Amino acid sequence: MSVTTVINALTTRKNPRKSAAHALQMASLAEAAAQAQPTAFHKLLRALQSAGILGRVYTQNIDDLEIKAGLTTGGSNPNCVQLHGSALEVICTQCSFTEHTYHHFSTLKSGELPNCPQCKHRNQERRIQGKRLSGRGGLLRPAIILYGESHTKGEDIAEMQALDEQKADNLLVVGTSLKTFGATDLIKRLSANIRQNQQGQVYYMDLDNPPNSLADVFDHIVQTDCQKFAGYMLERLDKTPSISLTSFRGKSNLKDWVNAGRIHNDLRPSWAWV
Repeated sequence: MSVTTVINALTTRKNPRKSAAHALQMASLAEAAAQAQPTAFHKLLRALQSAGILGRVYTQNIDDLEIKAGLTTGGSNPNCVQLHGSALEVICTQCSFTEHTYHHFSTLKSGELPNCPQCKHRNQERRIQGKRLSGRGGLLRPAIILYGESHTKGEDIAEMQALDEQKADNLLVVGTSLKTFGATDLIKRLSANIRQNQQGQVYYMDLDNPPNSLADVFDHIVQTDCQKFAGYMLERLDKTPSISLTSFRGKSNLKDWVNAGRIHNDLRPSWAWV
């Protein structure tokens, strides 16, 4: 059963079987995401960011590997934007309360959908004040943005995109089939502005070519494995004294920094998955 199918199933107390399947799928998805480790390409992104080369990353992935590699997704000006949300966060179906999945992992693992603590607190306050309760409160589901849904941070993302359309000097598109409208539309806009301003180049990297209808969006098409490319670039950066010696805070070279980051940037919660 696909993640989309499970999430689209009504998260309701009226169907215990569906709720149990939904909860177990959420737990499995979160567990897999929490145990996954950044790839060479994630480490390259972090290295470029530390060297002051990286502008911003827009990702369609939901596994938080960019965060584990050391990029930021929070605050007013993050260097990574999660276009489809995160499997390691849950969101209330009623009040948009969000929290890390690990706070509710044991409940999910038992086959139950967690009740929203914010809704529960609001109802308790209304009960104390003698007011009518506003329903039973919401349930928590993965904070994953499905096709057709509005992003909870949509306005902030729109502002960042508008800024990047004016500032971006080069664009590298990696690991996408260009079948998602939102991401593809952003790529088109960034490409058009880079060319109009004559600031840089637009690259597409994948083992396959982009769709013919979008080929003219790119200046260069690089048919290669992005992980092999990242490994090669990390080796090249490691041999560049101006980067190795000034950008990584005391590490003797980039390889040492990456190896340290493998542990330091592993943001899995300290409790054990069971």
